Amino acid sequence: MKVFHFTNYYPNLHSIWGGAERACQQTVTLLKNKNVTNYIATLSHKQASQSNFFIIPTLEHFLPLLLKDICKNFKLLIFPFDFIAFISSFIFFKKIKPDIIHLHNFNLMSFAPLVAAKFLKIPTVLSIYDYWYFCPQEMLMKKDGTICHEFQGFRCLSCYEPGRFALIKKFSLFFRKHIFNFFLSFVDQFIVLSNASRKILLSYGIKDSKITILKQPVEVNLKKVDFSKIEEGLILFVGWKVKRKGLHLLLHAFKLIAKEMENVKLIAIGKNIDKEHLKSVNDYINNNGLSDKVKMFDRISQEELDSYWEKANVFVVPEQWENMSPLVVLEAMANGRAIVASNLGGIPEFIENGKTGFLAEYNNPRDFADKIVKLLKDRSLVEKIGKAANEKIRDFCEPETFVNDQIKLYERIVNNAK
Repeated sequence: MKVFHFTNYYPNLHSIWGGAERACQQTVTLLKNKNVTNYIATLSHKQASQSNFFIIPTLEHFLPLLLKDICKNFKLLIFPFDFIAFISSFIFFKKIKPDIIHLHNFNLMSFAPLVAAKFLKIPTVLSIYDYWYFCPQEMLMKKDGTICHEFQGFRCLSCYEPGRFALIKKFSLFFRKHIFNFFLSFVDQFIVLSNASRKILLSYGIKDSKITILKQPVEVNLKKVDFSKIEEGLILFVGWKVKRKGLHLLLHAFKLIAKEMENVKLIAIGKNIDKEHLKSVNDYINNNGLSDKVKMFDRISQEELDSYWEKANVFVVPEQWENMSPLVVLEAMANGRAIVASNLGGIPEFIENGKTGFLAEYNNPRDFADKIVKLLKDRSLVEKIGKAANEKIRDFCEPETFVNDQIKLYERIVNNAK
């Protein structure tokens, strides 16, 4: 079987990538072990070309700098079709003749690969890692940070700054839903990572028969749990420094914790994606006298990250959007760390409150602070929860089960298309 994967970015080829890209990479690796031939299409990169990798050019590549962002935003917000990407995809499909197309995070390419597959009658599956398909802001969040299930339409205008083009935006947002639904109708099967994500697709209007749940295909190193290197009072955060990841909320909680306990510190590791949010975070740290207790790092080596996993007293996942299956939760459980995480999205499907971690109200710093302090003051509870989390994750991270289910899904869709 030949599978053609589409992803904006790919680990070790691009400097920007996250959990979705790692999931794509692991899917490719596991399929390769089952003698599936994989081809990967990404946006341009500077790495040496490999025979099974293809670059999808987009219209922005041929435009002056002034027009690049306008074109990109127009495709993301209103009309997600790029003729250049369509031609490239069409040519690659004719050359490779894949049995099935697997679309991962590919929105920067627009729906062009999906349309090309439809033209050539090649079946498609789409893995859902965020909600760009149903929400202009991708995260199903309102401007004030509250959860939104109104999906796309006129109401989305409230998420944008008012301006001269407000009326144009309003009509554009109305048509966006119809345009996106037209393209989504070409998808043969949607893959989601949790039941919470499945429910969101159902509420949007996707048929249940077109939704398959496959757990995160990331092979976590299930090492023996070691608590001997834990540093008392060390709180760890790993994730992109963007608002939806909730570092700002954790800082508010940390301020409360620091008032109650003296020997505490927070280590925040992750890519600096949003400069405005990063400035806000740094200002909060400095204005509240936390600079000697909070240390922030961009990307670090795997060896350094492993060292922080060993030292972490408590690991915190303060997600502010309905993330269907945060990879860091699996990694923390594999490392046997005590977790405090948002009671949001797919997270409660992995963490049983009070047994394999603690769930906190996603937008409540006081709730996070109370549960973090509870763990910091009870080393035996930290070890008990860490061991339970490590035992539970072994059932979730069975790669053989995932890859067999993935191949069965491919085969079913290919056979139905004949």
